[in-house]
Formats: sequence, structure tokens, C-alpha cells
Amino acid sequence: MESFRNKTDSKLKINTQEYQSAIPYEKVMPSRTNSNVSIILIHGGKNEELVRCLDSISKNSTYKNYEIMIIAFAEIREAILEKYKGSIVKVMSFEKSFGLSKSVNKLVATLKSDYIVLLSDNIIIASPNWIEELIYCLNLSEVGVVAPVLLSSESTTERVHKQKKVSANNLLEGLAVTRSCLMMDTNLYRECEGLNEYLINSYANIDLCLRIQEMGKTIIVTPKAHILEMNNKHEEVFDFMDKALFLNRWKEKLESKFYL
Repeated sequence: MESFRNKTDSKLKINTQEYQSAIPYEKVMPSRTNSNVSIILIHGGKNEELVRCLDSISKNSTYKNYEIMIIAFAEIREAILEKYKGSIVKVMSFEKSFGLSKSVNKLVATLKSDYIVLLSDNIIIASPNWIEELIYCLNLSEVGVVAPVLLSSESTTERVHKQKKVSANNLLEGLAVTRSCLMMDTNLYRECEGLNEYLINSYANIDLCLRIQEMGKTIIVTPKAHILEMNNKHEEVFDFMDKALFLNRWKEKLESKFYL
């Protein structure tokens, strides 16, 4: 089964930057202005990317009531651990075979924060008020998941601005967002039972968004917050097992939205 799972297939393309509607942005103060935020930082194995991301969060964030929980499947250099020793950064190490979804779910079960952020370590924070803006969106009625605009380091062009309805005054509603960076209420994450642990390599973030929509919540991207993806040259790998499991649940809905 492992060899079967490791085979790749790129036919299933789900565009997490495709949007169904644009919602006018009306600034109000969040109901929880000093909420606890847990940033779950997923370490991809490159120590230089991890340090760059950590420094970016520290230097470029005006919101201060957060902690960083690193999920590590690869060894982190001792110098890096020493640099952040005693700070708000904690490391949770897992065997790669444990799986990302199960690792995140196990970690979230221990958290006491109001909100969680899933963040890849190849990201640089570009908007100092990114946490405030994401919290603001989650305080809007029926919003379940929110993400910032994702910029490419190659072109620094905002991908979502290819859509006709995008403007700086519109919140964007879609089917799903990338796991490069997303925020949601911790209790909602637990209520929907978190990431699907059967989806080992692919689609877990999309499956999560679709299940949250079934609960009557919306998936939002805010143009008021921006992040920069520094390494987007690699091709995402889809395996047959994850694809089969995902389509068994969602094929009909995705076909109706022209996502296949």
C-alpha cells in the first residue's frame, strides 16, 4: 500500500484561489481584542526557512499575544533551538510516519488558545497587523476560516488579484484556502474534529474547509493581510489513495463548482 500511496497524480487540480463572491469590508473592532493565538508552524525540513519564518513573525507582527508551536518531522539544528530557548517558541517532534493531520490534531487538543493559525515555514509575514486582521474576520458572522492574500516571491504578484471581483475593500469568499496560512477558532477546529487523519499527504486543508462549510460557515480571504511564499517552485505531490478518499466524499460538490 505504501508504494501505491507514493505514486503521484496531478490530474486533480483544486484552485484554492478561486472565489465565489466578494463581501464588502466594513471595519469594526473585534469582540475579543486580546485573544490568545497559537501559531502552529509546520517545519518542512529546511532550517534556514524555519529561522527566516520565525524572525519574520517576531519582527513583523504588531500583535503580541501569541505563542509558536513548531511541528517538526525533521531535526532542528541545536543552534536554532538555543536561540529561541525560554521564549514563546516550543517544538513538538513527530515521526514522519505519524502524519501531519494527526500531529496537528494531537497538538490542538492540548491548546488553551482562542485561535489557531496553521502556517508553513516557507512563509514571510508581509503585513504587520496580519493577526489583527484575521481575528477581525473571524468575528464576523458565520466566518469559519480566514486566510491572508498569498504573494509569490518570484513575481510578487497577488494571485487573488487575477479574479475580477477582488479589491482592497472586499473580503473574498471561496471553497477552500491553502494551508500555507489559515486561522480559525480553536473550538470550531475541535468541533469539526480537525484535519482528516486518513488524508496523509494531500487535500486535508481542503477537506477541512469543505466540512466547515457544511456547518454553515464561510471561508474567507482578506486583502488587508499579506504573506509572501518564498519557495513555490516545487510541484505539489498528490497520491492516489488520498485522491480516492477525497473524491469519494467531495467529487459531486467540486464538480458542481467547476473545480475538477
